[in-house]
Amino acid sequence: MVYIDPNLKNFGYALDTEGRAFELSNLEKLKESERILDRLTSLRDRCIAKSLWVDTVHGDGTVSTHWRPSRRWKRLDDAVERMQTKVREQKKHFMYSLANQLCRHYDVIGIGNYVPENTNHGKGRKYNRAVRNRTMHGAFKDIVSWVATRSRKHALVLDETGTTRTCHACGHVVEGGIAPAIREWDCPGCGTCHLRDENACQNGLRRLLTQVGDAVDCSHLPCSGPVQIIGRCDWRFHPQGWTGVPRGGANVNSMRLPEYRQRMRALPRARVGDRASKSAKTSPSAMRRLA
Repeated sequence: MVYIDPNLKNFGYALDTEGRAFELSNLEKLKESERILDRLTSLRDRCIAKSLWVDTVHGDGTVSTHWRPSRRWKRLDDAVERMQTKVREQKKHFMYSLANQLCRHYDVIGIGNYVPENTNHGKGRKYNRAVRNRTMHGAFKDIVSWVATRSRKHALVLDETGTTRTCHACGHVVEGGIAPAIREWDCPGCGTCHLRDENACQNGLRRLLTQVGDAVDCSHLPCSGPVQIIGRCDWRFHPQGWTGVPRGGANVNSMRLPEYRQRMRALPRARVGDRASKSAKTSPSAMRRLA
């Protein structure tokens, strides 16, 4: 089983029942692509969308009229459509590849019902709009549910209220919550030092085990308490798949890295001189030069 705690700093932080913790990185250069798209849309909206009134005569003799946009508006509109298609396909590839990777490794996947809120952070209304437009968590929940059903796995959306400010060791609840800028905090009750996302995953994984235990009529499942962390790594998206990068001295063999990373490790590395000599031996042009 694995539980994913979605957030804005990264796409999510995950923890499984075997103690493997991994951070899911966001889609790289998504912010730059969204900025370019907003710039193109702003330039298009400044152009004349209704430039010329055109009469069109059809074959049956009827006449229809419509507004023809300016050539600059049409050119920018085509650029906006191409950019929207590019961003949409990148997001879809990112979410489907992550869902398939999770279903390939785990039978039960839990994810928190995180939704960005219009909080008073002092950055204005436009910041809230940008955050809501850029987040992919809502669409990812539907995608991972569909991929899990297709793969005969299970995907559950859990209520994550209070998972961040609740200590998973003693159950102490911090009054007023914890600010998003605080990534590490000490529990006032037991003094345990917590990583923000890791503590939320511990509480979320416990709720996932409780819900699964109630579904199978089992009041107590193995590993239903706090999970001992055996290693941490980063999952980074690549167009050819996901790569896993261990951190903090984690053992590579004990971590469940994505398959793309394992494939790259399994490929033998040939020396430059060996490749050059092999190509020289097998190349017809090289044999003709030698002759």
